[in-house]
Amino acid sequence: MKNYITVLILLLSLTACRRDFDETIFGETPDARLTKTLDSLQNRLAGEPGGWTGFLTTGTGLRAGFYFKFTQNNRVSMVSDVVTGGETVKESSYRLKALQQPCLIFDTYSYLHILADPNGDVNGGTDGAGLQSDFEFAYDPSANNRDSIVLTGRMHNSRLVLRPGTRTDGEAFDAGGLSNAQVFDSLPKRYLNYFKRFTLGGNTYELVVNRRKKSLKVAWMEGAVYKEAMSYYMTTPSGNVQLISPVDANGIKISVFTDMRWDNAAVSLSFAINGERVTPVGFTRPLQVDLTAPRRWWQTSKDEDTYWVSATGFRVNGVDDAYGVSRLAGYTALMYGAEWGTVRGTTTDCFGYIRNRTQLFAPAVVSPPSFGNDGRVMFTRVLGASGDPATFSFFGTNPGQAAINTFFPAVTKLADAQGYIAVQIYDTYDLVDPVNATSWVSWER
Repeated sequence: MKNYITVLILLLSLTACRRDFDETIFGETPDARLTKTLDSLQNRLAGEPGGWTGFLTTGTGLRAGFYFKFTQNNRVSMVSDVVTGGETVKESSYRLKALQQPCLIFDTYSYLHILADPNGDVNGGTDGAGLQSDFEFAYDPSANNRDSIVLTGRMHNSRLVLRPGTRTDGEAFDAGGLSNAQVFDSLPKRYLNYFKRFTLGGNTYELVVNRRKKSLKVAWMEGAVYKEAMSYYMTTPSGNVQLISPVDANGIKISVFTDMRWDNAAVSLSFAINGERVTPVGFTRPLQVDLTAPRRWWQTSKDEDTYWVSATGFRVNGVDDAYGVSRLAGYTALMYGAEWGTVRGTTTDCFGYIRNRTQLFAPAVVSPPSFGNDGRVMFTRVLGASGDPATFSFFGTNPGQAAINTFFPAVTKLADAQGYIAVQIYDTYDLVDPVNATSWVSWER
């Protein structure tokens, strides 16, 4: 018994030593280390003289650019390039807190909260989830480095990457936010033609921009070989457009567009790449037509049993939503779905619009559309014998005669005999008229 008691005392002593050893193995207790991490993060956020550029990817795949200026007294000022009016500086509060791990919390309503708002009317997302974005972010010190801070949303796992801004960014922010850089966002609207080309270093490049997804494609020829590269981008207060993944094109590295200038008289935008000024010019045809893109667009809807949506409708001869469908009562978005049903014994797609994010009005379109060897897709609408819009074979809720009459020109445009070519940027597709590229509709999921 005496030996047993002696061994027990020895084991308890060793256990106590182990616990003490574990707590001080790094010279500090876990609580002390966590406090030190939070203090270090706050000093880094508030101490950056040029502020921070931020690039947020939501759970739905939307990309948003931000610029932040943090202070030591837990205030943060920000602008955002994805929200209407986002060039206006908003100030809110933030906290750094230990919630099982170090966390950065934006705790009063800001541009971040607009993207995360669960009310679909606020941001165009789904009721109950919004755009699946966050305003509380976990910080993992081991996943960060000198050049960036990577944060992960605590609810939707949205990803926020912060990079140090330049002193010029800070000065421009103090002088007025993002107004210069947002000129680039409107590039697709400022030119009559969909395709834009510029010359750099003796080479010709094609530039296609998707403002809603904050993405772009650069295409060029290397001899007789067609090349293309895509990147997401963000705008900064100093008027720059920063590519998240630099493009290496014909031996020229393109990572940032600087010094944006819009010429009202010439109706053209110019900017600098690597110190060389370029001016995109509108073109009626792409460098090379993607022959299989239309079928990929349609097949994606069929295989995934989903549909494509377009918030903005057709742009025709410089006019957004040329047929006014967005003014229809309860309009949410245009939609196109492959193999939606059967009408009069014919398998049909549907092309229509979503109302109040729940109801659908979608006339029938012959399925599948015709795919030409020249990269065009042609659509045929399904109408009654009279050709009157009132005799549409439709899916979903009948919106009434007035709405049908309003929507009819958009259906007619889709069925234009010249068809469309398709341009893909990541997971979005634009259907563009193949004759002069002055009409197009943008599709996303």
